[in-house]
Amino acid sequence: SFEGISGHMYKNKPLLEPEPEATVEAESNQPFQLKLSLKDIVFKEINFDYRNDVSPMTANLNVGELSTNIKSIDLATLDVQINQVKLQDTKSAIALGKSAQTEQVKQEIQKETTAQANNPWKVSIANIDFDNNNLSFDDNNIAAIPNGMDYSHLKIDSFVLKANDMVFTPTGYSGNIVHTSFREKSGFNL
Repeated sequence: SFEGISGHMYKNKPLLEPEPEATVEAESNQPFQLKLSLKDIVFKEINFDYRNDVSPMTANLNVGELSTNIKSIDLATLDVQINQVKLQDTKSAIALGKSAQTEQVKQEIQKETTAQANNPWKVSIANIDFDNNNLSFDDNNIAAIPNGMDYSHLKIDSFVLKANDMVFTPTGYSGNIVHTSFREKSGFNL
């Protein structure tokens, strides 16, 4: 259990250095020979601030409560089984600054995402309970649109998700969403 922790990370180097796709693919396929024995993990009142001035990016995370009950984590087979994940009263914000470096970071993330899709990860979560969470995302390399939901400039408030029997793999997601709701700054309400 971790409670009442604050942290800051300010980087003066690029977030990601360009690498050939073959290198990214090879690194992502390296197996972990580790089996973790974790049970209950609880984070409360955790604040983290990240800033990178070279790859203009900021991120803030204020966790009200994040708790989880782990069934098993097998990194050798890339299989994670979680009994419950609870996220409440949490605020997160990510902003990408305007620069050529930010575009390069997006390209490197896309390479990593493609490489990871070839790995047989499987994350199973029996119960998800998210309540009263807020998320904002701004990609300042893309101009905001005047009307409708702008996926490059999101602000989601009061996000709620109740779900069970969720399974996530690089190529698909499945499960039962019992309830979800949120408000977006465009006026969209679910």
